[in-house]
Amino acid sequence: MENPPKRKPKIRNRIRYCRTAINLGQKEMAFLMGVSQPQISKWENGGAEPGIYNAVGLATATSRMVEDVFFDYRQEWQEKIRERKKLFDSKEKVEKNFYQIRKLEKMTDTRNDNDDNDNGKDINNIDSNDSIDNDNEINSFSLTKEELLARDLAEGLNDKTNLGFYLAACRKYPGSLLREIYSQVKQIPEGKIKKSRGALFNYLIQKHEKKNC
Repeated sequence: MENPPKRKPKIRNRIRYCRTAINLGQKEMAFLMGVSQPQISKWENGGAEPGIYNAVGLATATSRMVEDVFFDYRQEWQEKIRERKKLFDSKEKVEKNFYQIRKLEKMTDTRNDNDDNDNGKDINNIDSNDSIDNDNEINSFSLTKEELLARDLAEGLNDKTNLGFYLAACRKYPGSLLREIYSQVKQIPEGKIKKSRGALFNYLIQKHEKKNC
């Protein structure tokens, strides 16, 4: 369900600008750096990347800060890390929700006839603020194959509030069928979705079930 990893972008640099600003030729720069002139040329043209050690050397040789020679990526990294933190927090929340679903199912299975304190609990909408008894238990908690697929479906369809529904579907139907329906839903343009992709996914599952009854 995850997108393929993007190719690492080439590092843009101002090596030539910083070098010529102090009237330093490539030969002189190469001598100061202890490398060949073609190597300096490759760095300047983007044919090769100098690495951290040589990047510091280039900055020192031109009396600049490293971010002066190599474009300052702070803002770009701040935005990337901010987005990744959101994904990380979301993943952690999903795992806690699955933990609570399992816990609730276990309570339901072992509940005495006279104990109806948990009646009406909906595993499709578990409150993320519910108390957790043991943080260590969650840290060692690992998702099953069905739970992993349910998580991917819920995240891919932007429908994480209905984890219980996707988990039930993953336990009932083959994973290949669910992935096929997921792929069909994802290919439909946003403008043609009446309610939500999650609702359409649910409809297609029900349609398949009626067809095969």
